[in-house]
Amino acid sequence: MAVECGVQVLPPDSLVRYLAEGAANVVYRISPPPTPHRDDDAGPGVNGHHAISKGRLLRLRKELHSTVPYEQSVRSFHDIIAPLFPPQSLVDHDLVALPDDFIARRNAELRADELAGRRKACRRSLYLAGADRYGALITDMSPDHGKHEVLVDFKPKWLAQSASAPANAKRCRTCALRARRNAVRRTKGAPAETSFCPLDLVSRNASHILRAVRLILEESHGSQHHDQGALERRLTSYLLGHPVLRRLRELQLELDARGVLGGDPTSQDFLLATTLRDCTMLVRVPSTEEGKLVARLADLDLKAPVLSKIEHWRDVERGLIDGGWYTAEEKEPRFDVKCSLSRDDGRRHQ
Repeated sequence: MAVECGVQVLPPDSLVRYLAEGAANVVYRISPPPTPHRDDDAGPGVNGHHAISKGRLLRLRKELHSTVPYEQSVRSFHDIIAPLFPPQSLVDHDLVALPDDFIARRNAELRADELAGRRKACRRSLYLAGADRYGALITDMSPDHGKHEVLVDFKPKWLAQSASAPANAKRCRTCALRARRNAVRRTKGAPAETSFCPLDLVSRNASHILRAVRLILEESHGSQHHDQGALERRLTSYLLGHPVLRRLRELQLELDARGVLGGDPTSQDFLLATTLRDCTMLVRVPSTEEGKLVARLADLDLKAPVLSKIEHWRDVERGLIDGGWYTAEEKEPRFDVKCSLSRDDGRRHQ
């Protein structure tokens, strides 16, 4: 395995396959090239391939002003974020040097996929950062479909109410924003967005968590799982009092006690709190009752203090307050988002 100044180097002949992409990153599966040799006859190059690719995926960032090169984001992950959680609860990030023209070739593939209609419309016309020399190797949480494993992914979002919200709020930050977005969607004739209330996830009430789990599974899988009831029960039991979710909530409260309107949104604490509100939880569920569920947090790139983003965060918060979205007093026809704060039982069990 080649090493460049203490950083692993991706072998130039690695096979790379597009796996998925989000708003800011694209994830690839990497593997060694085909070889006629048996594993025990494999040369050092093949062994290097296995060291790079075994149990890991390659993550590359898109050309966005709100993202930073991986040299910086991986360092922030290890120095600032990783110490806050048990290591087994995070998708790990390690820096990897990329071969020459690697990004250019991946961008050519993305453009070809667009022309062939294989790339989602919402992801088109945005490509990888062409000047990047590094990517990130991340923990592979892919399910083993041969063993009928299921991967459930969701964003926990705001697990505690915004510090700027009115004291008489009937919606949490996430549900207030969803209600406002649904009002806009209604004017365009689009269907309403339905999702879970994040406060249900950190409730100690199993029925509340089950309500969230059902909505998460609906979003994550769409169609019904072959044993939906068992999957719901296992996830509900697993998430009930889950220490990582409770830790996320605790940190969100601790790091942002004054809110975007009263605090300093350029501070590291605030940016870290915002990062923790935008992470993803991946849960790999085995097919048997005896199998162990595995959960890790992903998408933990520390937010950058970009002025336009900060102004956007402030404008959104002012809009939710002034428009009556927190208190369910908006002028637009109301849309019931079933927030935990609007339910009497929800208030009792937070």
